[in-house]
Amino acid sequence: MNHLNCEDNTLGKSIPVKTVNDQTESVTHGYKDTQYSWLVCVVSFISSFMTVGYTYAIGIYFVLFQDVFDTSAGTTAWVSALNCGTLTCTGN
Repeated sequence: MNHLNCEDNTLGKSIPVKTVNDQTESVTHGYKDTQYSWLVCVVSFISSFMTVGYTYAIGIYFVLFQDVFDTSAGTTAWVSALNCGTLTCTGN
């Protein structure tokens, strides 16, 4: 017998459900997506997009960094290397 009914107020609660071989399992209803959840998704995408974009665009500023700080190419490369390393270690 299936106790899973959408008409009762069981959203987010654990419901006992009998399976085909008469074992009882616990099933939890999921929540519907709200506008707030979509907003969080879009903002997270934009944040990730900008972070990765900045990481790959740092080469545009490479020559500028060399001129302003009067350093060699090897020393200036540490800027992008540390940036990429930090982002990789933090999971971005």
